[in-house]
Amino acid sequence: MDRFWSKVDKSGDCWEWTAHKTSKGYGTFKFYGFSMRAHRAALILKGVDVPEDMYVCHHCDNPGCVNPDHLFVGTPADNMRDMVAKGRGRFVIPDSVGGANGNAKLCDLDIPRIRDMIACGETNIDIGQWFNVHHATISNIRVGKNWNHI
Repeated sequence: MDRFWSKVDKSGDCWEWTAHKTSKGYGTFKFYGFSMRAHRAALILKGVDVPEDMYVCHHCDNPGCVNPDHLFVGTPADNMRDMVAKGRGRFVIPDSVGGANGNAKLCDLDIPRIRDMIACGETNIDIGQWFNVHHATISNIRVGKNWNHI
């Protein structure tokens, strides 16, 4: 316990993990010979049962926070609902099309320009490189398979 808490800055409301963090800002800690996320270890050290198939989620949305009062145990679905409720991440609204689709690389304003480039004889590969999308995406626009609502 002492080794874990010595790596925590408790000066603010969020208790910030000061040791190794992942590229997404989550602390990591070697606990009983196993590497795990520091926020998960914080709840276990507090005596909370955290089943392996459950997530430890943040109320505060700070991935480096290990304050047990800011953490809760939830299913993967709970974690996704929390993310959507807080307006974080890219997600797809069912049946969304075009720019309303969270995975879209193009926006509705790109399509007329792409169609102009197609009409001028540009290749799918050249247009795809210009807009940083795969040439098959341009082909689907060309034949009316995608973005035909515009």
